[in-house]
Amino acid sequence: MKSTVTGKLKAFPIKGNSKRQDRTALIVFAVIFAIYSLILLFPFYWILINSLKNRLQFSQDTWSFPTDWAFTNYRLLFELQNTLRDFDILEMFKNSLILCLIVPTMSTISTTLAAYVMAKYKFKGRGILFFVYLIPMIVSIASTTSATLRLFEKLGFNNMPFVGIGFMAANGMGLGFLLIYAVFKSTSDTYMEAARIDGAGHLRTFFQVMLPHAMGIIGTNWVLGFIGTWNDYITPKIFLGRDYYTIATGLEQIHTWVTGTGIDLFINNYPLYFAAIILSILPIILLLVIFQKQIMKISLGGGIK
Repeated sequence: MKSTVTGKLKAFPIKGNSKRQDRTALIVFAVIFAIYSLILLFPFYWILINSLKNRLQFSQDTWSFPTDWAFTNYRLLFELQNTLRDFDILEMFKNSLILCLIVPTMSTISTTLAAYVMAKYKFKGRGILFFVYLIPMIVSIASTTSATLRLFEKLGFNNMPFVGIGFMAANGMGLGFLLIYAVFKSTSDTYMEAARIDGAGHLRTFFQVMLPHAMGIIGTNWVLGFIGTWNDYITPKIFLGRDYYTIATGLEQIHTWVTGTGIDLFINNYPLYFAAIILSILPIILLLVIFQKQIMKISLGGGIK
């Protein structure tokens, strides 16, 4: 009898060992993610310390701390408009900000409306139209650039390029459409039916009843669109040109001067180029820091309160 009871007792797991195993697993994962984080942060650290060197220090050693902290690299970037007529970093920030407000906003609005109609309303041709909205995920953007530029010129957007880019962004297509469509599709139609019983129309049902369910993915889509537009090089290069430098095209111009010949101030002046890179990523870091809690609340929240 005693051996039987002992055998049954051994069948139960020991809580102490389970907790010890969980703690060990957490430590292992923490170490792995810490190493991964350091790997991701190291390039930014390297660029930062080299942005505070002069050309001579950078050419001698790219890994050590600066012996003479050259904060003048950052000041020089804001003074270049005095010597270079087409180069004004404050103007670049302004153009990038305008573009980043127009493109994700227009894209998010059109995508949300299209996804809601496709998810909640039945009409002829809906299946075909659904696949049309997914075409940008299949067709390469590079293959449509020439046709898009031709349409851009035909519609007369050359004199108002920001309006034209906003018009192109309001297509409601791509991955954002698919994600928002999935949220609306998974939301119960009971909410819509209850709103209609209470006398709500289509617009009121959309804005007050259905839209709160998708605010998490909509907000995430806008933030990712902002970051993507800020880092976008192709669109401003083709449709804005030299008349409206953005941060992305401005960095490319500085890199051309640094690796080329002509302007002595820029030749092999990589610290100046690195300083421009640091300035270019500060707004994105600031955006994530400011809206981190709000984004997490929106992403984890949901339903109607």
